[in-house]
Amino acid sequence: MTIDPHFWVWPDELSPALCAEIIRIGKTLPIEEGRVGGKSDTDEGTVQKEARESRVGFFNDDHWIEGIVWHYMRLANVQAWKFLVSSCQTVQFTQYEKGEYYGPHCDTFGLNEDMRKLSICIQLSDPKTYEGCLLYTSDAADEGLGVDLGGRRI
Repeated sequence: MTIDPHFWVWPDELSPALCAEIIRIGKTLPIEEGRVGGKSDTDEGTVQKEARESRVGFFNDDHWIEGIVWHYMRLANVQAWKFLVSSCQTVQFTQYEKGEYYGPHCDTFGLNEDMRKLSICIQLSDPKTYEGCLLYTSDAADEGLGVDLGGRRI
């Protein structure tokens, strides 16, 4: 199935001050090693350094940051895809240090009623302060499509 558009982008939508505040709050969260392969909210997956090396924290379900995520997810969905979305997984805050990565992966497993239909990535750091961050949808990667955000193909 091909979905068009493959992604929705709001360049410079969040102010640098708001991004800095989210980063500040995110750094106060309990942090753990990033995991892969979790097939549900109750399956945390496993640490697999060959696939992912990063640290993650999770905002509480009722945190105001989840409201920002829901707002943009709903806006894109209504304007582009119109998927039936009834819930949101816990908002993840990911930290990368130099040399760390999250290799190619799929954000959902199998087709079922409560599968992840949409993924949202909010770029909080100034793109001038790091290298990396390739983000593709499966169709976009296959077709060489993407969007350039701050000098990076996303």
